[in-house]
Amino acid sequence: MSFSTFLRGFIFIILFSLVCTVIPVTAQNYYPADIGNEWVMESTDGNEKRTYTLETPEDPADQEYTLLKIVTEDFANKEVDIDRYFVTTDDEGIKLHKTVFTLDLYAKIGDIVANLSPPVILFPHVLREGEKWKIVADAKISTIELDSITNLEVVGTEDVVTPAGTFHFCAKVKFEVSTTGLINIAPTTSYQWLAPDVGPIKYENSDGLVYELVSYNLQTDTQDSESTDEEDGATETENISENESEMTTETEMTTETEDDEKTKNPYDLTGDGVVNILDLVRMVSYFGEENAEVDVTGDGIVNILDLVAIAQNFTS
Repeated sequence: MSFSTFLRGFIFIILFSLVCTVIPVTAQNYYPADIGNEWVMESTDGNEKRTYTLETPEDPADQEYTLLKIVTEDFANKEVDIDRYFVTTDDEGIKLHKTVFTLDLYAKIGDIVANLSPPVILFPHVLREGEKWKIVADAKISTIELDSITNLEVVGTEDVVTPAGTFHFCAKVKFEVSTTGLINIAPTTSYQWLAPDVGPIKYENSDGLVYELVSYNLQTDTQDSESTDEEDGATETENISENESEMTTETEMTTETEDDEKTKNPYDLTGDGVVNILDLVRMVSYFGEENAEVDVTGDGIVNILDLVAIAQNFTS
C-alpha cells in the first residue's frame, strides 16, 4: 500500500470519527421553529398540496405555544384536512402540548383533540439513524374517547431531490400510528424527510402518495434582527434610507459585498451560512494540497489541523 493511499484512508477514518462524535452534540436544526416559517409541498400526481406553517395561535389561551399547522388540500375530491400541533422548543427539541385534527372524513362529528400533559417530544434536536421515541395520547372526537400511540424512528439519512432543490443528509422519519376506541381508525405508516437547517422537504402518506417541496420561506436570524430594528422608530428611517441607497448605486453595492466578505465565517467553506459536515467533506477532497480557499489555519497546506479546526467550529 502506498503512503498516499494509507494517508487518504486515515483521513476518512478521522472524518468518520468526527461525524460520530461531534455532530450529535452540535446537531443541525432539522425543524426550524420560528414563527412565519412556511413550507409548501405538492403531490407527485399533481392532485394535492400540503402546506406547513408556524403561526401564533388565535386563541388567547394558547398564546404560550407556537402553532404548527399542516393543511392538506385534495383538489380532485375538494377536501381539506388541517392538522394543528401546539408546540414549544427547548434544549431537548420540539415539544408537543396539544393536537387538533380537522378531518373532512369526520366533519359531521367534530375535531379530534388531544391534550398532552406533561408535553412529549415531537422532534428531538438530535436525529441519529436508529433513534426511536413515542407519543402516547388520550384523544377525543366529540364525546368519544380514543387512545393513540405514535411510534417514531429515524430510519435513514438520504440526499433528497425536490423541485425546490437538492438537500443533503436528510433524516427520514417513520411514523406508525395506531388508534383504538369506539371509532375504528386503521393503523397508518407514513414518512417525513427533514433537511438540516431547512425542515420538512418530502412526505409520503399511508397510501404511498409522495409530496415534494416546491417552495419554502424561513425567518432567519438576520431577518428577525432587521424586523426588530424597523420597529424602532429612531432606526427605521435610517435602515430604509440605507437599503434604498445600497440598491441605487453600483459603488455602494460593491462596498456591501466587500463588507459581507470580511464578516464571512472562514470555516463555512460551502457558503451555506452554517459550519457542518458538508464543510468537512469539501475540505477532505483537498487534503494534502495547497489550497488557500480551504486552508483555514493558513499554514500553506490542507491537513489534519484544518479538519480539527472545522470540527471545533461546527454551528450549534
